[in-house]
Amino acid sequence: MNKNDQKIDWENLFITHPSLSSDPPEVQKDVLSIIMPLFNESDRGAVLVGVARLDEVLSDLHKDFIAQTVANSKTIINDLFKPYSPLSSFAGKIQIAYAYGLIGADVHADLNRIRKIRNLAAHSGKDFSFESEEVRKSVAELTAIKRVSLASPTDKPDWYTISMKIGDAIKTHFVTHAVLLQAEIVMYQNKRIKRRLAIMKLIEEGKITPKIE
Repeated sequence: MNKNDQKIDWENLFITHPSLSSDPPEVQKDVLSIIMPLFNESDRGAVLVGVARLDEVLSDLHKDFIAQTVANSKTIINDLFKPYSPLSSFAGKIQIAYAYGLIGADVHADLNRIRKIRNLAAHSGKDFSFESEEVRKSVAELTAIKRVSLASPTDKPDWYTISMKIGDAIKTHFVTHAVLLQAEIVMYQNKRIKRRLAIMKLIEEGKITPKIE
């Protein structure tokens, strides 16, 4: 399959996602212009760039939450994001977001799987490739596509099946997950933050008691 065929298949696949399918064509085009270059990256580059974008989305999630919970948010944010602080690393952002209910268990698990793939790409002493057995196995464990397939209307294509058929299947599968996880975090960001703030208020008012095990 040539690159043009791959691009057409990818665009048709991506715009079926609930976060994009209802947007105007110009918005879809803007998003795709950001996503498509990942296919022009090397295998290592696709992982590092994809994870860098996930890191940015998680950073925005934390900053938004902090801004709505503390008065001197700018100072707190600077302290939490400076080197060696809790939110300075990708792993820290994942774990704390999950601990505070800003991401769900499925997203948390997928982000940790992607973090491990990133570590393989960043620290591999030899050429990193999606064709290596360890990487293929790790990518196959990602679950975001299955969640979207289950949530999509029945007339939409099966994301899992399509992603494993077009172009470089393993690379496509990874890129698809990196993109879907960004979409999931953004889609549910406001909802989860509002829910967390509501719970915090109920605790402060003594209407509920936090469960400590």
